[in-house]
Amino acid sequence: MKHRTLEIVVGCCSIVVIAIFVTYVIANLYTNNSGQYKVYAKFNNIGSLSKGSALTMRGVKIGKVNDINLDPITFEVLLDIIVNDEVPIPEDSVLAIESAGVFSSPALTVTPGQSKVVLKNNSNITNTKDWVSLEDKLGNIFLNGKH
Repeated sequence: MKHRTLEIVVGCCSIVVIAIFVTYVIANLYTNNSGQYKVYAKFNNIGSLSKGSALTMRGVKIGKVNDINLDPITFEVLLDIIVNDEVPIPEDSVLAIESAGVFSSPALTVTPGQSKVVLKNNSNITNTKDWVSLEDKLGNIFLNGKH
């Protein structure tokens, strides 16, 4: 009888622990990202940029790409970006898709502007530069003499 009582107690404790864990996971799914804010941007070409790609400023990671969608009317690529709260981004900043090297994956880079007004949660970054492939860059250098 003692053995059966111990099994029942252990089973009940297991159910309580699982219920607490599930409640914690569900609560975290529906809470805001504390310490972060969202900004949005539109591009014509994002190359191989993907969800989870880094957002950097002067080589330091300050956020990430949260979601990527295609506007069905304009066919522009809509980026949903999460930025760390401790990094204010001036509203006249430039957002570009660049690669750190020949074989590295592209990342979003922010070149900070001079404005005293900073982006707030759910702001749009309007000054963007599309992805330019290595082939396009080489073509411009050899065919047009432009850099």
